[in-house]
Amino acid sequence: MAIDSAYDDDVSDVLEAMTDLFEANTPTDNYFVQQAIQGGDRSDIMQALSEINQSESQFKDGVAALNAEPEETQGLVQRFEQEADAARAALEQRLQQEVAAETGMAVFEAREGLSYHGPIIQADDRFQYQQVAPRTLIAHDAGNEIRATDQSFGVGLDRGEDRQTGMEHGYSR
Repeated sequence: MAIDSAYDDDVSDVLEAMTDLFEANTPTDNYFVQQAIQGGDRSDIMQALSEINQSESQFKDGVAALNAEPEETQGLVQRFEQEADAARAALEQRLQQEVAAETGMAVFEAREGLSYHGPIIQADDRFQYQQVAPRTLIAHDAGNEIRATDQSFGVGLDRGEDRQTGMEHGYSR
């Protein structure tokens, strides 16, 4: 019976420490992040994205330092990641809105499985903006390599070998 009580106390201590870590690092409670989501300029948004990454790293480092079993920490870690991802998504949307306002063009996020054609006209730490039509930009992850060799505009499904065969025979969509 004493062993169960000691285990329960240990789990309780871990949960309390994790809750403190969660509350100290929650991105959705960060005033600067909330201000950037509500109406910050591009530099505020980029700074807020950086703060989210930093707070997520601090939280995960703190959880690792607790030396707790993954089963004990998994739920709160997932909740933290969900909140961080939600704040990131809101900031990325604001960033795209800022670029749209600056350029006077519609900005859409790149979709998986589509290939886009056109020049990269702008980039920041989060996105590369590719112009695919006279008033349309596609926001690609900054870490992705984009081939923007031609100046023509267009979008098409990437069909791999079938597409390559068609291109070799002069067909294109």
